[in-house]
Amino acid sequence: MKIKSYGQFAQDFFVARLLGFKTGGFFVDIGCGTSHLDLRYSHFASMSNTYLLEQTFEWKGVALDYDKNYCDIASKQRNSVHCVDLMEHNINDVLDAKGCPEHFDYLSFDVDEAQRKVLDEFDFDKYSFDILTYEHNYSVELSNPDSIYCGDKDYSREKFEKLGYKILFGNVGLSDTEHIEDWYVSDRLFEQFGHLAQDFSTLTEIYNKIK
Repeated sequence: MKIKSYGQFAQDFFVARLLGFKTGGFFVDIGCGTSHLDLRYSHFASMSNTYLLEQTFEWKGVALDYDKNYCDIASKQRNSVHCVDLMEHNINDVLDAKGCPEHFDYLSFDVDEAQRKVLDEFDFDKYSFDILTYEHNYSVELSNPDSIYCGDKDYSREKFEKLGYKILFGNVGLSDTEHIEDWYVSDRLFEQFGHLAQDFSTLTEIYNKIK
């Protein structure tokens, strides 16, 4: 099936493929914006992990970002986008207000300087999911430990593994020296795809395994 990926590392294709190109799913996208990209020159869906799921596979969801300019533009094309500063609001209150189900298909977690705050606040006893892509930016941490884009790789791994999620592909990046994200799955999906698991995974390696 030929589909156009919008995610920085084709996270949207990864999710769609593992779930059998499911229609009508539900996502939570924490930090859904374009980050540093200038929307005068870039499409609002650039680097989006969930736009494809919403537009092509008719998923619903809650997509959050603090950038009002991005939200104003994206919300004209997407029903899921909400402008919320998670440094000022509790993620659980926001999800409750938006009617998020307690179990959903995909959690995209990339919220820059609010990463640790939101990770610590998130009610994992209430909310569960089948797939998680978590941006820890380990490569950034090695080169600039004070960067706001660092996401605590070891801390997050310990938390998610205690919760029972399994890393299917770790330290995902465009090259074998770029370690940006960990991609987790539930026990159910790990039973199906666990034989593919590896750490230090380039996008090319992942695509060749799951295409």
